[in-house]
Amino acid sequence: MKTEDYSSSHYVKNADLRAELIKSKEQDELTPEAVAMIIQIATKLSNRLHYVNPDDKEDCIQYAILDCISYWRNYDP
Repeated sequence: MKTEDYSSSHYVKNADLRAELIKSKEQDELTPEAVAMIIQIATKLSNRLHYVNPDDKEDCIQYAILDCISYWRNYDP
């Protein structure tokens, strides 16, 4: 699966994310596809909330991405 596929309007499928995380654990490094999926999830979830300041929204997205990237090794398939 290509990284560009996740920049479109399609949302991340659980099976695709699971497969990428398993592949990442085998390689001991996050794949670019997994990173793209994490970014898309964080961005789409941020649209559910209302932010007074647009910078707050960006901060929340970046914190969510950082959190996922920091703890991805804890994923237990």
